[in-house]
Amino acid sequence: MAPFRLDFPVRVAESLPVLGVEDALPNPYPDNAATVLLPLVRWREERLDLIDAGLSVGVWLASTEGPEDWGLTLAEDMARLPVIGLAFPAFTDGRAYTTARLLRERHGFGGELRALGDVKIDQVPLMARCGFDAIDPKGDPKGALTEEAVTKALSRFRHVYQHAGDGRPALWAERRSTGALKDTKRRSTDALKETVA
Repeated sequence: MAPFRLDFPVRVAESLPVLGVEDALPNPYPDNAATVLLPLVRWREERLDLIDAGLSVGVWLASTEGPEDWGLTLAEDMARLPVIGLAFPAFTDGRAYTTARLLRERHGFGGELRALGDVKIDQVPLMARCGFDAIDPKGDPKGALTEEAVTKALSRFRHVYQHAGDGRPALWAERRSTGALKDTKRRSTDALKETVA
């Protein structure tokens, strides 16, 4: 299953190795800009060596690792990290949505946010709204995650009802900027006057 970028046009993203605590780094390490994703605990232990070596390394966070688990090292290193992966161990586990919004809106992370794991096509629009740039699904037995399907999912809803990490204006803000809100209020006031009279 190929990873996808969640921008227009939707395109296949570079596949990044997601390593565990005990997995060895690639040897030789790729010279290109390929990034390897390491778990947070490993990043904390090896970060100085990895930074000194100039390796392109990102961090992946388990769904159980929230801001209280990040510590100062992750906060200090956000500007240096090209990618942070957020794990979805099951499509019913939505904690990574909150983590994505916190990373974008509160901590100002400007790199790529990548959803890892059990990602379904129905989740794609919300992932984009929360600040995800890419998805890297593991397992798609029905083959639902195609470039065409992801593009369709991202363009399914023309209007949104609240602000989020994607910067799209909420419907009420669109109406206010076009004057439609004033017209709606005027009609409501006229209808109320007729009802009272």
